[in-house]
Amino acid sequence: MGQLIAAYRHHPHHGVPISQETVGHWVNMSQGQISKIETRRPELHIARLAFWARLLGIPAHLLWFDLPITNGRDAASRTAPTATDRHTPIFPDGLASPPASTYGEDAAHDQEPSVRHRTENHARLGTPQTSARCALAPSQLPASNGGPVEEGDDLRRRALLATLITVVASPFSHVAATANPPANARVLAARVRRVRSAYQHSSYGQALQELPSILSDLANPALDKPVDRLAAEAYQVASGLLLKSDQPTLAAVAAERSIVAAQAHGSPIIIASSMRAVVHGLMAAGHFIQAANLASTAATQMMRDVGTPSDDEAAVYGALLLRGAVAAAHAEDRARAGVLLDEASATAERVGGGDGNANWTAFGPANVLAHRVAVAVELGDAGAAVDVASTINLRELAAPERRAVVLLDTARALTQWGKYERALDAIQAAERHAPEEVRSRRPAHSLINTLAQRAPAPVQRRARDYSCSIGIDS
Repeated sequence: MGQLIAAYRHHPHHGVPISQETVGHWVNMSQGQISKIETRRPELHIARLAFWARLLGIPAHLLWFDLPITNGRDAASRTAPTATDRHTPIFPDGLASPPASTYGEDAAHDQEPSVRHRTENHARLGTPQTSARCALAPSQLPASNGGPVEEGDDLRRRALLATLITVVASPFSHVAATANPPANARVLAARVRRVRSAYQHSSYGQALQELPSILSDLANPALDKPVDRLAAEAYQVASGLLLKSDQPTLAAVAAERSIVAAQAHGSPIIIASSMRAVVHGLMAAGHFIQAANLASTAATQMMRDVGTPSDDEAAVYGALLLRGAVAAAHAEDRARAGVLLDEASATAERVGGGDGNANWTAFGPANVLAHRVAVAVELGDAGAAVDVASTINLRELAAPERRAVVLLDTARALTQWGKYERALDAIQAAERHAPEEVRSRRPAHSLINTLAQRAPAPVQRRARDYSCSIGIDS
């Protein structure tokens, strides 16, 4: 396949050869990585071969391997808890499998048959991301709780991320409103809602796939003033996706564009919502004191602007306080974190009605408790974090992403506490609720690798087997 990539780059059809840098940009790889693919020993992993075949447009009848076949299993079979998960419950619902999703995520996964090579002089290799330990055939690996991992998923995610990066990095100018809304404004609003739902359901690949075209369409000068709110919301999602993809600088650009659009719209609640993205960006850059200050200031300003807040406005206010509390904990300001958590808790009680998803905040009493766990872990209070986590009913959290995050925070606390087996149980439970939050996020990978290296030998083996089953090198 490396030889084919090189041949494609130098094909006379292009006029001049395509550089390795250009091909790398297509799939979010470096020039060095493309060079290694072209010069190293032949690739044998079916998903990678299939990915490159699709990218290069190679007809199936010219391939020297069988393309993956689809195994359409339903989502319930992918998310059913295992006996191991049930044996050490952490939360009141015993880490039960997630309730039915409201987001239409495709449950079909590709199987990975062994490569049918027509030559016999190639040795078995692992992928660039996996070690020899993970080079076993899928049938030799334990199944992950979220279903089998397609090894091409990582390359596909890179390609989608590269598209989003291209859009966000492009020059941006705010578009003046026109008097009459175009017919497609309502469709755009529905698309923005869909991508926000995908994000909250940890369907990051789906969000990455849809968001670039939404951002491009929102730049259409024929659109009317309501596009400002849609643009603010869409760039909030873009900032979050870029942060989860370890692109903090571009996430800051997206957050700034969200603020520009929100200020053009003029609504205090939209401005405050966009400020949440800015706070996240400051935290990702390590500016924790500034992040805490901004969260508090933005929350106070919104309440001053709205007077008596609606439930939606109170939810955004509370969400800003929660983010400020976590930032204060990162800055080791225990007192300030406690004050912000208490104010958020009081706000959640005033709103009433339990945890909802007002203005996409998932704000409510259970989410306040989830942030208490995060703050306790960050301050090194592992026992307190686990105690608080034991009082949370995950089903009260509206967003699967939030359920996974609190489970991962609990796993961090259990690891600090030396309860390694229970920590691994919590990670596996997090994957059941939001598979991509575990499979594609560096903090989760680091936590799993810590267990694979520091835990007692039986847990190390479990962690390594599990990491291989979800495509992580431990």
